[in-house]
Parts: sequence; structure tokens; C-alpha cells
Amino acid sequence: MKFISKCLVLVLFASSLILLGACTSQEERFKHMSETELYQGGNKALQKRDYADAIAYFEAQEAQFSYGPDARSEQLIIIYAYYMNDDFPSAFSAAQRYIHLYPQGENVDYASYMQALSSYAEARTFLENYFPADLAERDLTQPKAAYGFFNDFLAQFPNSVYAPDARQHMIFIRNAIARNDLRTAQYYYKRKAYIASLNRAREVVFKFQETPSVPDALVVMYNCYLQLNLPKDAAATREIIAENYPNKLKSK
Repeated sequence: MKFISKCLVLVLFASSLILLGACTSQEERFKHMSETELYQGGNKALQKRDYADAIAYFEAQEAQFSYGPDARSEQLIIIYAYYMNDDFPSAFSAAQRYIHLYPQGENVDYASYMQALSSYAEARTFLENYFPADLAERDLTQPKAAYGFFNDFLAQFPNSVYAPDARQHMIFIRNAIARNDLRTAQYYYKRKAYIASLNRAREVVFKFQETPSVPDALVVMYNCYLQLNLPKDAAATREIIAENYPNKLKSK
């Protein structure tokens, strides 16, 4: 154990030296460059799709010329560079910082949109996987947060050029959350937890009325009412299904 501990300490020490050397190397690389040179270097790296190098240029520019003439443009561009480099937390933070510094800025709608898009990107793992191992315990915090950021963006910038894309993202997120809630309701129903199943299915029907999951959620509600011996509620729900989604009754 002592030997392993010593090896671990050596590995960590070596890693810190490598990181320190990299930082020192970057400082040496950029310290004699002007703001314009840094800005142009970052843009050239972007054109080559070398996003990591672009970030290095723009971070150096921000550190050395926080209030220079290109600072505002740099802060917008680095949001994009972070995002394209899959560093979504940094993209989100950079967008948030821009909004705070320039709340009335000409391109604040772009920063607000990228803030929402970065939050969405962090939620994408959930959104592309509707069938987790334990549906009842799935955390919806990140997808709902992304939805909220898009909603805030549209409330403030309904006519922005980015608004149509934001609306499409919101539809996708709503559908995904509704589908997850439906699967959770079905999960509870199979385990005879009828009240929990009913509550989750009702959320889909009443909170996500325009999603494709509503018909199946109504069927879950109907079956739960039958199992809970609530014939009036079952009959009322069946009537809604028959009127709006008659095909759902053919297999029942």
C-alpha cells in the first residue's frame, strides 16, 4: 500500500508539472502579442476549426486586454469556440458573462440563445435516451433547465433570427420529457403502483397537451381508474379517448 501511495503521489506530481509547463508555454507564446494579433490568431484558428487553439488565443486576449476595443467581439466569439469544442459549461458561463456585461448589447440575443443551447447540449444525453434503467428515478433537472432558458430567450427576443431554432428545441425537449413521464407511468403501472402511475400520466395529459405522448397517457389513466375501482372517472376518460383517439381503443 505504501508503494502504491508513493507511486500515486509521483504520478500526480508529474501531472501537475506537465500542466504547469503547458501554462508557462502558453504564457510565453502569447505574452508579446498585441490585442489585434491575438484576435486575428483566434479567428484564424476558428477558420481551421482548431477550436482548442482558438480558445487559447481568446483566453489570452481576455486576460491581457479585458477592456480593449476587441473585447466585446472576443467574448462573443469565445462562446462559440467553447461550444464547438464541446466545453458546454464554459460556453454557458461565457454567454452568461456577456449578458451580464452587455444587457443592452447589439448581439445579446445571440448570447442568450447560446446560453440556452449550451444548457441543452448538457441535457442531450438524456434527450437521446428515453429508456434509462430505472425510469422512476430519472432526473429531469437538466432538460427542464434547458427548456426554461429557451423559454426565457423567446420571451425576451421573440423576433430574433435564432427564435425559430429555439422553438424547435423546446418542442423536442417537451416531447422528450413527456415521453419519459409516460414511460415512468407505464413503469409504475406494471408494478401495480396505480396511484403513482395515474399521477404521472395525468402530468403528461395536463402539462404536455400538444405532445405525441398524450394518447397513451390517457390509456394509462383509463386503466388506472379501472384498477382503482373508479368507474365514473374511467368512463369519462374512455369517452375522451373514443372521441379524440379512437384507434387507441381498438387494441383494448
